[in-house]
Amino acid sequence: MTASFFTDWSWSASNLWWDLAIGFVVFVVSFVVSLALATWVILRLPTDYFRDSAARNNSGNQRWHTLLVVGLARNVLGLILVAVGIFLSLPGIPGQGFLTIVLGLMLMQFPGKRYLEKRFLGQPRVLELLNRIRQRYQRPPLLPPQESPHPKT
Repeated sequence: MTASFFTDWSWSASNLWWDLAIGFVVFVVSFVVSLALATWVILRLPTDYFRDSAARNNSGNQRWHTLLVVGLARNVLGLILVAVGIFLSLPGIPGQGFLTIVLGLMLMQFPGKRYLEKRFLGQPRVLELLNRIRQRYQRPPLLPPQESPHPKT
């Protein structure tokens, strides 16, 4: 029994560098893909994304079943991205967990979503970072969120 243990251990130790190389490649690929996806999303945001706009919801001319299917698909995909992001946030797991969570939340539709987006992504430092990325690709800057005319007490 001890001979097979040492044989199995030596086999796994000889493949240690191979396993490390695969892990490194997975980490680099997931890092590059998540950065590319985040940049793509940032560049696709309209300049008035953080402004309250009634014109943003232009779905009045679509049928209810199309809106239901699209909304359900967005929520399921967003939920999957949030779950994957939580998994990627665990120590020792390669990938951009926080970024994946944010992308999943941006896809989903739930009450209070706009408030959370404006609260987090509308902070001056975050907005400055987003606008620097947009400036690098010759896109106009995002407008800051408007102050609410009726402050919450």
